[in-house]
Amino acid sequence: MICQGLDASRAPILCLAVDDLAPVRYHEVDEQPMWFYLPIIGILVILKGRFVAQFLFFLWKVRTGRGLARSSQAFQQLRPDGRLRILLIGDSTVFGTGADDPSATIAGCFGRDFPEAHIRNLGVNGGKVAGLAGQLAQVRDEQYDLIVVLVGGNDVIRNTPLEAVARDIRTALMMARQIGRQVVLLSQGNIGNAPIFPWPLYHIYTRRARRLRDMFMTVANEQNVRFVDLFLERDADPWRRDPNRYYSADHFHPNGTGYGEWYEKIKERLTFNK
Repeated sequence: MICQGLDASRAPILCLAVDDLAPVRYHEVDEQPMWFYLPIIGILVILKGRFVAQFLFFLWKVRTGRGLARSSQAFQQLRPDGRLRILLIGDSTVFGTGADDPSATIAGCFGRDFPEAHIRNLGVNGGKVAGLAGQLAQVRDEQYDLIVVLVGGNDVIRNTPLEAVARDIRTALMMARQIGRQVVLLSQGNIGNAPIFPWPLYHIYTRRARRLRDMFMTVANEQNVRFVDLFLERDADPWRRDPNRYYSADHFHPNGTGYGEWYEKIKERLTFNK
């Protein structure tokens, strides 16, 4: 028994026969022929190869995205005396990265529908929520009929703490309301659905994007700001089913069709028309 030094009546569970714990000896294990393990080895090789292929695809698309950021141009329509004044702030999706032509971006769509408007585009590639206050500070002495705030994707990818994002978006919306008659807030929706992201990244980014969307909705309601919800679950997202129609070459930023769809959703929430 292995209960030496113990009172067996007080610790019966610990009092086991030595034979009950006898280790299995090597010669007692059934040996399998090598061919028995070949399917397992094959599956592991396939999974490893698939993972490597997805990782290389991801790196290639990241490099493509950097090229798009360098080559894209922001749309602006500077008419200081225009009867309608529109300001766009945020990240690369405000700048228009991924569109073949600046006129196919969200700012460009505003320019098409409101040709007499003054349109200022302060979007920057890589922009985060924390940078919105700095963008608004550039125009703090101006007044706008509409301010569009599109941001959040980089905070999802870089895992910015949600508490910090909530604080910074609340500050930015308060500043925007001081100079804007209408303020519209939106994020990039469920960026985990973008084809660039392999497993398990798309699961991680979907969860983060969902939390950010929910927080944006709460803060927008607090600040009396219109919120445009672009978030779609994976199985309900037409962009995922037809990525070449909506995404640019990097499979992350929208193309002209994608930006046009977002613009139509923004326009549905406005209180003025053409």
